[in-house]
Amino acid sequence: MGRPVAFVTFRERLNTLRVQHAVIQCGQRLMVFVFTILFEGDTTDIKNYVLSNSGSKSQYSKSFAEPEQDKLETGDYKTWNMSLLYKLLQNSCGLQYPIDKKCVQFPNQCEETLENLLHQLKEWKNEITTNFDLILTREEMETSLENLKDLSIKILVALSDKVHINQSESENMSQVIEYIIKDVKQSVNESKSSSKCLQINATGT
Repeated sequence: MGRPVAFVTFRERLNTLRVQHAVIQCGQRLMVFVFTILFEGDTTDIKNYVLSNSGSKSQYSKSFAEPEQDKLETGDYKTWNMSLLYKLLQNSCGLQYPIDKKCVQFPNQCEETLENLLHQLKEWKNEITTNFDLILTREEMETSLENLKDLSIKILVALSDKVHINQSESENMSQVIEYIIKDVKQSVNESKSSSKCLQINATGT
């Protein structure tokens, strides 16, 4: 049976999936961290705080789908995905969607405000999780991981410019980001080493 037309194999997508993993892991933790720092309500009663900020129940229902409302009911914000956390940062933490359209079209040309940087992170996650034709080379993957590290640091710096952050908490968050990216890079190196071993065994040399 032949290969389907326009079908991208798992092996071809592997580098992209590694970056996807890193973006989601780093992004979710960063947004939880920002939410924890900026949220002024009671984290044990997030739903009512969000409902109050929404202005009305109808607006609340319009802004948050039923599955999201169920999550708000539980209040377990550390497990929420980036999309919901981003909504909450706008609803309950004073962050705004980038007003300058240039920031949406050309994020690299934007002022590095916390809002713009978080929006860039969210859009990156959306792109890499929905573009199934995206194929990254090894070099592009490594560049993407470095860009993710740089973006994460910029977010932490922008957050510290906005509010006071305990230095140890910021350093711990930086270490988490470093670990996630290092883990992805290590898996690449191990995969490369395993591939070499298989080639040696196959040739008998």
